[in-house]
Amino acid sequence: MKHKRFLKNQVRLEITAALLHMPLIAVLTTPIFWAEVCIYAYRRSLHTQRIPACMDYVKADLL
Repeated sequence: MKHKRFLKNQVRLEITAALLHMPLIAVLTTPIFWAEVCIYAYRRSLHTQRIPACMDYVKADLL
């Protein structure tokens, strides 16, 4: 990696930045993933007349 536009410790800096920001990325994407799974389960439940487990959790919060 001998190139004049590389920083001296660029690979190390990139790995460090990725590892530091991974928990933040997980926190931001988990609700979106959970909503997609819940919506998919809800749409499937319309055909089977069963309430998905994630909807029970939401209903308990609304009551």
